[in-house]
Amino acid sequence: MISAIKTLFFDKELVSKIKTSDVDSNRLYAQLISGKITLQEYISATR
Repeated sequence: MISAIKTLFFDKELVSKIKTSDVDSNRLYAQLISGKITLQEYISATR
């Protein structure tokens, strides 16, 4: 489990694109659950 978490990365460009677009929190949550974005990206985008 820990090794799988270490392979995840945080994409700052993706977060900046999400923040500039009009994406609601429900869609972000769906992307998080489907594995398209990481938890760190979700948290950064919702702030």
